[in-house]
Amino acid sequence: MNINKQYASQNYWEGNNPKSIMLHTTGGGSVVGAVDTLIARGLSYNYIIARGVVYELADHTKSCWHAGVIRKPNLRSQAFYGTLKGAENPNRNSIGISFIYPEGDITQLDDESIDACVLLIKYIGAKTGIRYNADNIFYHQEVTVDKPIMVKGYRTQILDALIGDKDEKDAMQKTITQLLLKVAQLKLQLLLQKLNLLKA
Repeated sequence: MNINKQYASQNYWEGNNPKSIMLHTTGGGSVVGAVDTLIARGLSYNYIIARGVVYELADHTKSCWHAGVIRKPNLRSQAFYGTLKGAENPNRNSIGISFIYPEGDITQLDDESIDACVLLIKYIGAKTGIRYNADNIFYHQEVTVDKPIMVKGYRTQILDALIGDKDEKDAMQKTITQLLLKVAQLKLQLLLQKLNLLKA
């Protein structure tokens, strides 16, 4: 997939256990503004998505600084990450993906950004061998309670798109299986016909 790497960050640790994805939204109003804000605050994401374009600040093998401050984590994140401290901190166990605020209704991602995120998640999954789904895709407020709630809606949109894509694949696989079964049945019928001719 096409990934823009012009805004590479130095704010990361080497090594990462990319067992989850953490979704964010970011300030700055644009990619440049977001990157400037991250630099000023000493933070980073692995990826930023804006208007359907994916920007890589650090690849998935790096631990970026996007979810290290923990405040009142929910039960789901505690069950998944454990103590959320040290080696179990989300920064060490996730890939940070952030969205620039959409134009207009900021509670709804544009279709281009949803599609780009789905492609990115599949791309990362192919690299890591991990299937990312509702069990391991989080939104920032799940580990830091005062973060924007709208990202919960972004997560829902992304999961809906991932599930829809899976349903299409399942339907295609079902069709292929049905066709193979019909071919096998025809072959069996021809074989039986040949046997009947031989007996005659």
